Amino acid sequence: MKHKIAISVDSSLIEKVDKLAKKLGLSRSQFIENLIAVGLEDAELFEKFKVLSIVTRIRDLVSELNKLKALEKTAKKGVIS
Repeated sequence: MKHKIAISVDSSLIEKVDKLAKKLGLSRSQFIENLIAVGLEDAELFEKFKVLSIVTRIRDLVSELNKLKALEKTAKKGVIS
């Protein structure tokens, strides 16, 4: 049985999803369902080996580092300009 869900997603992610879905010949819905299935399989595997919380924390740290890099880049442009 399929269920409809509603989520809010950043437009840049939707653009990437649509581009890859089209490339694979899938609808947006089919592609997102595949991504969820693969993500859940990965999460279950990480949980089985007791590393899910570590992987999640690493992902969060990488995200924060990317934000800091972007801020640094913006700050450098402001100083140079």
